Amino acid sequence: LTCDFGIPLLFGPPRGFLRQAADQLGLQFAAEGFADRAYESDLGLRSRRLAGAILHGQAAVDQAVSIAQKREVTDINGYTHKLEVETICIHGDHDGSEHLAREINRLINPKAIEFNT
Repeated sequence: LTCDFGIPLLFGPPRGFLRQAADQLGLQFAAEGFADRAYESDLGLRSRRLAGAILHGQAAVDQAVSIAQKREVTDINGYTHKLEVETICIHGDHDGSEHLAREINRLINPKAIEFNT
């Protein structure tokens, strides 16, 4: 995925209104998969109001690796779906997100340069 920083790049789920808006406005679009969120059978994200919506620890790592390497995700009912994305999102609004990002990066991009923050 490349981006000309003079042209806006919109990130969002592979399907839905954000992709439609990008297409209509002529913006570059990058489909994202979500490491730390559960998927419903329609590939929408499970509502945070429902149990099991947030994935933590190894479950989130496993989902990210599956999305990145197999291009598939398992929904809340245990069914596997194809999921074509260019990037993986990790939400930063819960504890452990930085560690999660580092672990996922280590597994899916083993030659990545590690930066200390």
